[in-house]
Amino acid sequence: MTDQFPERLHYQNREYSMCTNPLEDYFELTGIRPKFVETSSALWRGYEGKWVIIHDRLYLIGIDGCLSNGTSAFSSRFATLEDIFPGFPKRVFAHWYTGTIRLPYGNRLDYDHGEYGSSFEYDLMIEVSKGVITSTTIRENTVPEKTSFSLEKIIERIESKEALKAQETQGDLFL
Repeated sequence: MTDQFPERLHYQNREYSMCTNPLEDYFELTGIRPKFVETSSALWRGYEGKWVIIHDRLYLIGIDGCLSNGTSAFSSRFATLEDIFPGFPKRVFAHWYTGTIRLPYGNRLDYDHGEYGSSFEYDLMIEVSKGVITSTTIRENTVPEKTSFSLEKIIERIESKEALKAQETQGDLFL
């Protein structure tokens, strides 16, 4: 999977990349998902949400993405908050979201070519209940250990697999 563009959160006078997609929970809850145009393999969800925390409440304040106007990728228009939340052009309180927002920061310790798998020196973990911030913690991360095997262990595993394969071909494992 290609690394995905993160959503952005403005919190305590700083902008963070989010390793969480709270708007996806809204789409799942309502069963309604606008037809976003996928403009990049690094943006499979088709949009980037812009978020802010004000007085311990999580708000969606913008959305960067294109909505399809038809069957062609060339037939699209920029999405607005009102497309998803009619009557709310400036911001929407994220009352639907309960979960943990992960905000990594510091130097990258390990790269994982996945959605949000890379690790950084720190993660600011924000616990949210129905859109209200209930707690924040900072997690200090370490460089993940790589699994290593001795040559003897590798040979033992290969021999074990070969023995199992030999038994299967002789019919010993079939009744």
